[in-house]
Amino acid sequence: MVAVPFHALGLSFDIMSLGGLAIAIGALVDAAIVVVEQTHKKLEVAHASGGRFDTNAVIVDAVAAAATGGRDSRSTARGRARARQSRPGRHGNRDGAA
Repeated sequence: MVAVPFHALGLSFDIMSLGGLAIAIGALVDAAIVVVEQTHKKLEVAHASGGRFDTNAVIVDAVAAAATGGRDSRSTARGRARARQSRPGRHGNRDGAA
Protein backbone atom coordinates (compact mmCIF):
# COMPACT_ATOMS: atom_id res chain seq x y z
CA MET A 1 0.00 0.00 0.00
CA VAL A 2 2.86 2.37 0.72
CA ALA A 3 4.79 1.48 -2.43
CA VAL A 4 2.30 3.11 -4.83
CA PRO A 5 2.42 6.63 -3.30
CA PHE A 6 6.21 6.36 -2.90
CA HIS A 7 6.58 5.45 -6.57
CA ALA A 8 4.20 8.24 -7.65
CA LEU A 9 6.25 10.79 -5.68
CA GLY A 10 9.55 9.44 -6.96
CA LEU A 11 10.65 8.32 -3.50
CA SER A 12 12.41 5.09 -2.65
CA PHE A 13 12.53 2.85 0.39
CA ASP A 14 15.70 2.83 2.41
CA ILE A 15 16.73 0.32 5.04
CA MET A 16 15.51 2.51 7.91
CA SER A 17 12.05 2.83 6.39
CA LEU A 18 11.82 -0.90 5.81
CA GLY A 19 13.04 -1.60 9.35
CA GLY A 20 10.47 0.79 10.80
CA LEU A 21 7.68 -0.82 8.79
CA ALA A 22 8.78 -4.28 9.94
CA ILE A 23 8.79 -3.22 13.59
CA ALA A 24 5.40 -1.53 13.29
CA ILE A 25 3.84 -4.56 11.60
CA GLY A 26 5.37 -6.85 14.22
CA ALA A 27 3.98 -4.75 17.06
CA LEU A 28 0.54 -4.71 15.43
CA VAL A 29 0.50 -8.49 14.99
CA ASP A 30 1.73 -9.02 18.55
CA ALA A 31 -1.00 -6.77 19.95
CA ALA A 32 -3.64 -8.60 17.91
CA ILE A 33 -2.45 -11.97 19.25
CA VAL A 34 -2.60 -10.68 22.84
CA VAL A 35 -6.16 -9.41 22.32
CA VAL A 36 -7.28 -12.74 20.84
CA GLU A 37 -5.67 -14.68 23.72
CA GLN A 38 -7.25 -12.42 26.37
CA THR A 39 -10.65 -12.66 24.70
CA HIS A 40 -10.44 -16.45 24.49
CA LYS A 41 -9.35 -16.73 28.13
CA LYS A 42 -12.11 -14.45 29.43
CA LEU A 43 -14.79 -16.17 27.33
CA GLU A 44 -13.66 -19.56 28.68
CA VAL A 45 -13.91 -18.25 32.25
CA ALA A 46 -17.36 -16.80 31.55
CA HIS A 47 -18.58 -20.10 30.03
CA ALA A 48 -17.11 -22.11 32.93
CA SER A 49 -18.96 -19.97 35.48
CA GLY A 50 -22.22 -21.39 34.14
CA GLY A 51 -24.12 -18.15 34.63
CA ARG A 52 -25.43 -15.70 32.10
CA PHE A 53 -22.97 -13.20 30.70
CA ASP A 54 -22.88 -10.49 28.07
CA THR A 55 -20.48 -11.58 25.34
CA ASN A 56 -19.85 -8.00 24.23
CA ALA A 57 -18.97 -6.94 27.78
CA VAL A 58 -16.56 -9.87 28.12
CA ILE A 59 -14.87 -8.92 24.84
CA VAL A 60 -14.58 -5.25 25.84
CA ASP A 61 -13.11 -6.31 29.20
CA ALA A 62 -10.60 -8.55 27.39
CA VAL A 63 -9.55 -5.75 25.05
CA ALA A 64 -9.15 -3.37 28.00
CA ALA A 65 -7.06 -5.96 29.87
CA ALA A 66 -4.89 -6.53 26.80
CA ALA A 67 -4.47 -2.79 26.22
CA THR A 68 -3.29 -2.21 29.79
CA GLY A 69 -1.20 -5.37 29.94
CA GLY A 70 -3.69 -6.93 32.34
CA ARG A 71 -3.13 -4.12 34.82
CA ASP A 72 -6.63 -2.67 34.85
CA SER A 73 -7.99 -2.22 38.37
CA ARG A 74 -10.49 -5.09 38.25
CA SER A 75 -8.11 -7.76 36.98
CA THR A 76 -5.34 -6.62 39.34
CA ALA A 77 -7.56 -6.87 42.42
CA ARG A 78 -8.88 -10.27 41.36
CA GLY A 79 -5.37 -11.48 40.55
CA ARG A 80 -4.05 -10.45 43.96
CA ALA A 81 -6.99 -12.09 45.72
CA ARG A 82 -6.42 -15.34 43.81
CA ALA A 83 -2.72 -15.24 44.58
CA ARG A 84 -3.41 -14.86 48.31
CA GLN A 85 -5.89 -17.74 48.27
CA SER A 86 -3.69 -20.12 46.29
CA ARG A 87 -0.46 -19.46 48.21
CA PRO A 88 -1.14 -19.39 51.94
CA GLY A 89 1.76 -18.39 54.13
CA ARG A 90 3.51 -16.40 51.40
CA HIS A 91 2.68 -13.01 52.93
CA GLY A 92 4.77 -13.25 56.08
CA ASN A 93 2.43 -15.54 58.03
CA ARG A 94 4.28 -18.57 59.33
CA ASP A 95 1.18 -20.55 60.21
CA GLY A 96 -0.23 -20.34 56.64
CA ALA A 97 -3.22 -18.18 57.56
CA ALA A 98 -4.20 -15.52 55.08
